[in-house]
Amino acid sequence: MNSSRWGKPPIDTKGNKPVDFGIDMPREVYLNSNWIAAVDAWDYCDGTLLAELISNHPIPIELRPVIADIVSGIRKQKPKAAAKLKIPAAHRMVFAGIYSEIRSGVLEDLKDRKTIHPSFEDLAYERKLDDGELRRHIEIRMKKYDKEIAGLAGISVPALRGLFNHFKRKINNYPKI
Repeated sequence: MNSSRWGKPPIDTKGNKPVDFGIDMPREVYLNSNWIAAVDAWDYCDGTLLAELISNHPIPIELRPVIADIVSGIRKQKPKAAAKLKIPAAHRMVFAGIYSEIRSGVLEDLKDRKTIHPSFEDLAYERKLDDGELRRHIEIRMKKYDKEIAGLAGISVPALRGLFNHFKRKINNYPKI
């Protein structure tokens, strides 16, 4: 993995300003997003973010059991999985959040007619397509988007989807991350 092309991890370990994963989430998840990303990085054998957060900030009460499991050795790192990473561990959750917001928050919402402007109907009319044709065009664009993002990250589309699902599980299962 060429981690130099990824740059510094986009996590504020000094001021603990929450990282914006770009999706709607409960307030407590947003406020502790740095910790979620840091624990995920630790899981994949990069403990630097977590060490910096612990040394600079109090551990959030709801995440103390997770940190206690790390300290006690109950929670184990994943060295085999870490060796296969193409995206640096410290960047995984932020990358997945940005991907998630564009895919779910824009493309899927448009396809599922959940947008206000432009509305699905306005877009179909403007492009002179019936609803089914427009839906197929959006689905094709979603597949192209997946390939493009996976290519930028140096991973396969199934790996991208796996990361996306992993990210969603972390957010949905909070605080059991």
